[in-house]
Amino acid sequence: MASLMQGALSLQAARAPYRRGGVAFASTTAIIVALVSLDGLGLSRLLADPVITVKLGQEDGSFVEEPRLADLSAEELQAVIDAAPIVDVTASAELTEIDVEAALRGLVIGQPQLASRLDQLFAASDAWHADQRHIFDQGHQSLEALTTAWAGDRAAVTQYQTDEIERNQALADAQARIVELEGIVAAAKTSEQPAADGADPVEAAPTKAKSKSTKAADTAD
Repeated sequence: MASLMQGALSLQAARAPYRRGGVAFASTTAIIVALVSLDGLGLSRLLADPVITVKLGQEDGSFVEEPRLADLSAEELQAVIDAAPIVDVTASAELTEIDVEAALRGLVIGQPQLASRLDQLFAASDAWHADQRHIFDQGHQSLEALTTAWAGDRAAVTQYQTDEIERNQALADAQARIVELEGIVAAAKTSEQPAADGADPVEAAPTKAKSKSTKAADTAD
């Protein structure tokens, strides 16, 4: 039996949405799967389900039904799977993507109570997702606001630091100027002091004598 296996199966459901043996059918279009992606029990359920047509891949690329597979137990099918070659099969999206709501609604057709309950569940799910989206949007907006505020605070701190550096520099320049002016004043005082203390007393005497003669002349008149 293993010699007939080419590692791929064609699976087609007569109705959809449908699920059997771990495989979800979103439509009635046949899907191609790698045999090694299944297990013995799942393949057994697919073969036993009259809704599903199972075809075995051939060397020429075609798919044909193999009735003998249905006679094998799950353990024997697992042995067939283990012996199958590994093929690069890209399953159609229908294998992995299924409209969950459509699938569930298909299961409750003719059961109004379950259908009503299903409506409530989907409504609650929609409301929950809407709330989560709202929370996400609010969080995103808050994050943007915090980021903007942080950037503004950082700019203000940077400006304050720059201003503080400039103030300190201006203060240092003023202090240096004061020291410079104090030096100039001290130098000026030092240069004037010897001239005052070193005045010649002899030069001052004629001035005094002249003052007395002038006074005597004034008296004689």
